Amino acid sequence: MKRKCMYFVFVILLFSSTLIKAQNSKELKNIELDSTFITRFTEDIAKEKYIKNSNLKVELIDSCNSSIHCGTMAFASVSKVKILEGIYQNDTILVAELCRKVYYTRKKIYKLNYESSPNFSVILCHGNSYNADYNLKAENDYYLTFGSLKKVINANNSNQ
Repeated sequence: MKRKCMYFVFVILLFSSTLIKAQNSKELKNIELDSTFITRFTEDIAKEKYIKNSNLKVELIDSCNSSIHCGTMAFASVSKVKILEGIYQNDTILVAELCRKVYYTRKKIYKLNYESSPNFSVILCHGNSYNADYNLKAENDYYLTFGSLKKVINANNSNQ
């Protein structure tokens, strides 16, 4: 009887130890997730401020048009661009243009004109959608900003 009781206590201690380790692991995972969120949030603010104040040169990689309908729902066309200068040089980002179709030429160089992000949801190309936390989500591969591409620049840097 005494031996069964000790065995039972041993099993309970082992089980408790496993639960404590699992809880500590879960807390560590939460700390890692919080750290990743804070890092993405900080980078998002820094990148937005930089893009807003820089009027960057970008090269168009690709673009897609969404419906130009805006009213009860907002739609945006999206261009994928490569930043050609500054601290984010060679980064690929997305530029969304509300309620407009875009007719840009791939591999041409444009100036990125920043526009403030809306405080409402926007339907993007390919069934994606923008919400205020878009850039904080790990599943979104590229940073998204709102703006337009203007002033096509040719090889000798004159504006067209």
